[in-house]
Amino acid sequence: MSLGFFRLSVISVVLFGLLGLIILSANAAAQSMGNTTQTDTLDVDEKDLILRRFLVTDFGFDTTFSRSPDTTLLGAQWYDPSQKALKMIQTGGILGSFAQPLTYELGNYAPIRLGFRQYEIYDVGFTPATNEYWQVNKPLTVIDFMTGGTVQQHFKAFHTQNIGESFNVGAEYRLLSSEGFYLNQATNNKSLRLFASFKLPGHRYAAFINYSNNNRLDEQNGGIRLGTLFDTTVAFNPLSVPTNLTAATSRHNQRTIQISQYYRLSGADSSFQGLRLFHRFDFSREYYRYTDLSPLQGIAYYPGILRDSTTTFDTTGLETFSHILGIGSESPFAHLQWQLNGRFGHGAADLGYGRENYTLAGFDGEIRHQLGRFKNVLLFTATPYHSLQAATYAANFESKLTFSQVKLSFTIDSRLQNPDLISLRFLSNHHAWNQTFGSIRQQQLGIRIDLPILWTSITANQLENGIFYASDGRPFQQNGNINVLQLRYGTHLKIWKMHLNINHSLQQTNNGLVRIPTFASHDMLHFEHHFKTGWMIQVGTEIRFNTSYRAEAFRPETGQFVLQDSLRIGNYPIIDVFAAIKVKRTRLFARFEHANQGFPRPNVFATPLYPMYGRAFRFGVSWGFYN
Repeated sequence: MSLGFFRLSVISVVLFGLLGLIILSANAAAQSMGNTTQTDTLDVDEKDLILRRFLVTDFGFDTTFSRSPDTTLLGAQWYDPSQKALKMIQTGGILGSFAQPLTYELGNYAPIRLGFRQYEIYDVGFTPATNEYWQVNKPLTVIDFMTGGTVQQHFKAFHTQNIGESFNVGAEYRLLSSEGFYLNQATNNKSLRLFASFKLPGHRYAAFINYSNNNRLDEQNGGIRLGTLFDTTVAFNPLSVPTNLTAATSRHNQRTIQISQYYRLSGADSSFQGLRLFHRFDFSREYYRYTDLSPLQGIAYYPGILRDSTTTFDTTGLETFSHILGIGSESPFAHLQWQLNGRFGHGAADLGYGRENYTLAGFDGEIRHQLGRFKNVLLFTATPYHSLQAATYAANFESKLTFSQVKLSFTIDSRLQNPDLISLRFLSNHHAWNQTFGSIRQQQLGIRIDLPILWTSITANQLENGIFYASDGRPFQQNGNINVLQLRYGTHLKIWKMHLNINHSLQQTNNGLVRIPTFASHDMLHFEHHFKTGWMIQVGTEIRFNTSYRAEAFRPETGQFVLQDSLRIGNYPIIDVFAAIKVKRTRLFARFEHANQGFPRPNVFATPLYPMYGRAFRFGVSWGFYN
């Protein structure tokens, strides 16, 4: 990364901010003289609390539109991010370990990425795209803690407060750690985000800044060796089962800084009409480091040794800078809203062959239109890359019709996207390739119907020139089209105090390269009672199940999932029993995980060579309080 470009980026951010403040200083002073100060009574009654959270990606920066904090008891026992979604299955249930999808997903669009997607489920809330900003009239603090079997722990601390009426700051820290059930399986997953938002009177100028750091350190055992007691009996010591690797670790780190600024060019705040100018600066740094202090002990596991037989120390990384400047409407209540942005960026990737620089330039935009009961949203992005000699684009159209208690949604998604960088070029102690893959085309057509107690959706997907990793770890590009048809449905039924939540997915593909189960489900049945004192209690069970299929295996030395045809996973239910209670702002839960261990089979794999977690008891608490 050139020092000159870094200086130019920093200087441009500073100059843009100073220019905005100079232009607004006189206007802000005049408005503040005419405003009367409102005194905060600091009443302890919760009904007087103002707790607003919102995203910069929400159209406009006005904080009138906000999302309330999650204080419901439902799902209080989901301390693991991968347990909340039907689409994910975790490797061995080890908290913070890599996870892979059970359903076919397009995923988040990114014109360029390094390619380590197995940890994305743990980045939710700790990336600029998902970072939330707050406006509160009293400091808000939330503490989450969970502990239990295999010394598995989850800890999260969140705090935000306003300094005055227009300036908000906050921070969040999360720790996911586990010693694991088998040898060399410990994980340590730490995430930190710092955020602040500032808004001048009259909403003429607003600024948002956030810093996030996701750092993961995992012991990598490469899975267990086949032909052990694991296959035939429940009563065995997991620590006695031999593993493929004995001295390997991996570290994945991702840091981002984002600064966004908005200036309303015209229109008063009370009218919600006008134009706004927008500028954003992004910096991101990501790397994956793999270390094996005894590679010869895993010689039967690796495809070979290319550099050093005494130690493996491989690192791949990506750094990017980008500027986005745009203009758009500032009219949240208008029938037509729009925004158009231009972007320019620079970056460098290191994939073992040395640093490769690239530049990018393009545009993106958004159009929202409401006509009667119809709400239409069109998102589009087009970004040509100089060094990769390819152009990418993404266009998403969504139309919603609401009639009484019935909602009908229709979506079209079309993308032309560059391959992940690690699939193009990679040189390590065990692998080497330099590919010239073409762009990947993805298209999706979907329709969804939401009824009061039932929702269902049908989605048709088409993948052209998809990239897969063979069993030896090498990537290849499939010529032609792969089709995936999905039917999903879910419901929430309430009879007396019994609640049934169903979330099912049926999938069919015409090509075996896409490894997904035909059926996957995540169901929950619970009893819920509300006391007159305001307390609430839940007692219930969760059942997760998917049909048998040849899931992809994980290669820790590349950090990628590869095709394999030796093992099948699935056709085995995972049953958890839980109890949760809410007392004012405190939620507590106890959970007995994998209560059915050994039935209907002695043991199963969560993913190939990585066994499903054993029976364990865990408990946790979530406490939110306001100063």
